[in-house]
Amino acid sequence: MIQGIPPRDHIRRGGILDVEVVQVEQKDMRVYSEWIGTLDGMVNELPARQRITAADAARRVVLAAWHLDYYADLGNRPKLTDAFSVMSSAMEDVTAAYGTQQ
Repeated sequence: MIQGIPPRDHIRRGGILDVEVVQVEQKDMRVYSEWIGTLDGMVNELPARQRITAADAARRVVLAAWHLDYYADLGNRPKLTDAFSVMSSAMEDVTAAYGTQQ
């Protein structure tokens, strides 16, 4: 989010090249644990039909993320809007595929 504006609204208003500058502060902190998330193990726990849906949705999320970055760099608003729609749809499909897992 930039200045509290949701990404979809930010794209619609044409602010795709806006940059938000924030003040950062250096701090030394202890790291108690590290965790890296992955869907690899979780995909294998799904039934075959859900596994195909989840794998396809994850692939579309990754491609959409790449397209979002690429089209934002180009300042191509129509393509950026399309990529955002693909990303939203793919995220809904990922949620649906894993949402049935208990």
